[in-house]
Amino acid sequence: MEQGELFNNLPDPNPKEGEDCFTCRLCNRNLPASFFYIRKDRSNYRVKSCKDCEKEEAKILKHVHKFAPPITSFCECCLEFKEPKQLYLDHCHDTLAFRGWLCNGCNLGIGSLGDTIESLERALLYLKRETNNDNSI
Repeated sequence: MEQGELFNNLPDPNPKEGEDCFTCRLCNRNLPASFFYIRKDRSNYRVKSCKDCEKEEAKILKHVHKFAPPITSFCECCLEFKEPKQLYLDHCHDTLAFRGWLCNGCNLGIGSLGDTIESLERALLYLKRETNNDNSI
């Protein structure tokens, strides 16, 4: 089941006129700002999915975590050895399926690049381009 299908049965609230609205990344509903969490630890960053979807996704990810393979002793991306408490469950944001155990740096890096194969391939092409240029300082 695709993630978008999980959030299609939520009620559609009526925003008040003039109220700031945002589109949820999961259910694609246009909702008032009050329907989104604000992360105080990130300079008041507004979460991109609505509270309803965040709660539903948290339930699903709890289930994924419960049935995930045992934590490894290394990051499955950079292969550096890590303490189990230094590894994070990585999952596909479309299907919510488990992908592996990653260190914080790799998890944030992949997420910052868009969490898609296409975006990581673009970054790889960029790095290859840079190493092929002979513009050394």
